[in-house]
Order: sequence, then C-alpha cells, then structure tokens
Amino acid sequence: MSPNVEEIAESISEPWKPVVVAEANGFQMKVAKLHGEFPWHVHEVEDELFYCTEGSFRIELEYSDPQMLRAGDVFVVPAGRRHRPMADEPAITILFEPARTKQYGDQPGR
Repeated sequence: MSPNVEEIAESISEPWKPVVVAEANGFQMKVAKLHGEFPWHVHEVEDELFYCTEGSFRIELEYSDPQMLRAGDVFVVPAGRRHRPMADEPAITILFEPARTKQYGDQPGR
C-alpha cells in the first residue's frame, strides 16, 4: 500500500519531528508539523526545499527578509544559508532533501 501524505500529516502530534514518506535516488520526502520556533542552523552542502501544504509559516534567513509561505507555496533554502522556520500556528510542510541532511544543520554535537 502506498503512503498517504494527508494521513501521515494528520497523525503527527509533535512539531519538528519529520516523518519520512518516501526515498528516491538518495533524496527523502518528509512531512513535518511546524509550530513555534526552530533553532537557527545551516546546511553547508545541501539545499532544503519546503512545500507548505497546510496553514502558513515563514523561513527566517540571516541578512535577508523572511520568506512567508502559505498552502501551495514552495521555497528553497540554498546550501550555506543560515535560516530557521517559524510558525505562529500549526502548519504542515513537505521537505525534499538528501537523506544525509541533518535536521539541525552542520552544528557540532548534533
């Protein structure tokens, strides 16, 4: 049986805990609930794609205006950009990124 993204999203109770839906060619598709502030971090060699499917949230970028996303919007954080997602109300995003990508970025000890 194929995974259903909507059912997976509905089952997520804790924010900031992505669930892997599928993997292809070394990339993962993840669904996550966003709510509150995520720590500032950077992925030195990987881009990170956010696709908002429900609600709205913003991606804060160091030295740049925040990017607002609402359902249907897509934003790619380029490799090497310090950023953090923020959601004032619960939102759902789909992430596309290499499987090796660390959730908290390339910070020592994480």
